[in-house]
Amino acid sequence: MSGEYGLRTLLRQLPEPSHTYLAMRPVGGQAEPCKVSWEQPLLHDPSRCLDNFGRWTAIVVDRGLPDATAGSQGGGTGDAGGLFQQWSAGAQKVDILVMSPQTGNCVDLAEMLSFGGAAAILILPINPLFSPPARNLPNFTWVRDIMASLEIEFQNPRKFQRMLFAGHCSLQSAVDLLSPKFTFLFLNGPR
Repeated sequence: MSGEYGLRTLLRQLPEPSHTYLAMRPVGGQAEPCKVSWEQPLLHDPSRCLDNFGRWTAIVVDRGLPDATAGSQGGGTGDAGGLFQQWSAGAQKVDILVMSPQTGNCVDLAEMLSFGGAAAILILPINPLFSPPARNLPNFTWVRDIMASLEIEFQNPRKFQRMLFAGHCSLQSAVDLLSPKFTFLFLNGPR
């Protein structure tokens, strides 16, 4: 099970789907296509594939703060801020929560979920350089600030991705933080 097709399989198994996803995306960051590529193995956003799966409502936020309107395939829009507040209060259900590697790591995600928001499926980046049982919980804000001060993002995309890896949790740390509420299902990346 991998990528777009693995996500489709998981979505079919949800008992009562809300057809809503929450995507943590950066404003003005590097582009993140739907599918994983060899050129940018860390920068992909599977929630962008959902437009191919039928009608989905998107709540798009930047680093935890709503920055755009919620939208749906077919042109419907809503208030992203209102939907995000409903989600964080536990009143709005989302099927999928996707965290861009440019917006935070597993620590940030666990903190967001502690406020009451819920999701059936989490998609989050990890640092593949630390294999289980190694644990790594970096301060993502510190790494992001270093990248901004060095202006790495647009000067050299390969360096940018290497720096992003440094800001992410190891697989074991992500599993530890999100268990027992969530179960690790699979790892996705270029083969």
